[in-house]
Amino acid sequence: AAGLRFLPVYDLLNHHNGMLNTECLAVQEGVTLTTTTDIPKGDEIFNSYGGGQVNTVAEMFRKYGFVDEWPQYHSWEQRDEESDDDDDDGGGGMNTMTMHFLVLPGQNNVAIYPPPSMLSQIGDNTLDIDDLLVETEKHNQGLSTQQLIHFSKVLAYLIATLITTVEEDTVILQQMNDNLRMMISQDNLHGEIEELMDIIC
Repeated sequence: AAGLRFLPVYDLLNHHNGMLNTECLAVQEGVTLTTTTDIPKGDEIFNSYGGGQVNTVAEMFRKYGFVDEWPQYHSWEQRDEESDDDDDDGGGGMNTMTMHFLVLPGQNNVAIYPPPSMLSQIGDNTLDIDDLLVETEKHNQGLSTQQLIHFSKVLAYLIATLITTVEEDTVILQQMNDNLRMMISQDNLHGEIEELMDIIC
């Protein structure tokens, strides 16, 4: 967690940037973990694996092997081919734009092109999700029609190029889950790594 060592007890805590209820101070001499709110008995204690940085969904998956429940921050560089008749050579050019959005809890709660003030709340234990949802609605209403059209076109293109559909992914994940449950119920842990790889691949 501190980037220096394994931390007993602290490393047992799960990550959740939306339900964060602790703050951590990690230095060479040791670590201090403090709750930031009253936590009822039986409730889970969460920390943030972000280390004070805003990590995208892809970065979190690459580093830790899971996808945030919420908030989910997606960001990538999108290259668009566009004609440019004003170029000296008369050829087309490539325009690169940062595409990013923030997924929040609830149905259709997505901040399109979220500003730094909104992103800075990710992994902050002062995050108030209700305030952030209100801020998201106001922010999206301020986007131009051109921004919204471009955003929807890019996402539609990306979805169309995916190898599998959402429905197919749902079936695949359910099959993986069923197979894992069967392995656990049979207590057949011999060669578990190979079997898990067969399921995933």
